[in-house]
Amino acid sequence: MGHRKKGKASVWKSLENLVSQSAPDELGRRTRDVRLYLRALGLKPRPIAGLIGRLKHLAGLSSNPQFRLSVLRSYFRVYSENIRRDGRDSSVIIEITTRCNRRCRHCYAAGLPPASMPTSTLNRIIQYVRKHAKHVVVTGGEPTLDRRLIPLVQANPDILFFMFTNGTLLTPAYARKLGQLGNLVPLLSIDGHTAARHDRLKGGGSFADVQRAIRRLNHYIVPWGFNTVV
Repeated sequence: MGHRKKGKASVWKSLENLVSQSAPDELGRRTRDVRLYLRALGLKPRPIAGLIGRLKHLAGLSSNPQFRLSVLRSYFRVYSENIRRDGRDSSVIIEITTRCNRRCRHCYAAGLPPASMPTSTLNRIIQYVRKHAKHVVVTGGEPTLDRRLIPLVQANPDILFFMFTNGTLLTPAYARKLGQLGNLVPLLSIDGHTAARHDRLKGGGSFADVQRAIRRLNHYIVPWGFNTVV
């Protein structure tokens, strides 16, 4: 039994190295190796095909090795647990805190009293996610105000987290940490293509803050997205 575990550990390490270091075209050429590794780790043919497709697609989106490893770990868990949910049903949304450092005109959180989700509830949700959901979406308030967020993400490297953020607290140190983690993807609130339009909803200086956040995320090769009010 110990020899088998050691063998699987060696296979997993080889797979991690291949996924994290290969250029997209190289990963495409080495599909057969990836398939053999996944088969040795116990995945069945159909999940293997799905996972390889995702890895090849995401390898082209980011060169960040930690993000690639996070995708590998997350979807290995998804396919191992046979989680078949898609669309909105595939994610669990956690409002970790109602606290925020902005008072956006359109946001309901501005009218709520400051409060945070109890840690015991947070942990129960994460245990549920492990067996039943693909991703976690963290909202607020402003999630970066909650000091439990980074340790939570760090403790669950096989879950992909996405967080809605206004970007104001994405300092160089925070952006660097996101790049090192790989499994927490910021979704920046951008509500206009000019400072005047954006700041009308978000408050003065907000557009400049989010532009700074983007530069910092790009510097540390952190994948990011955005959400907007239509």
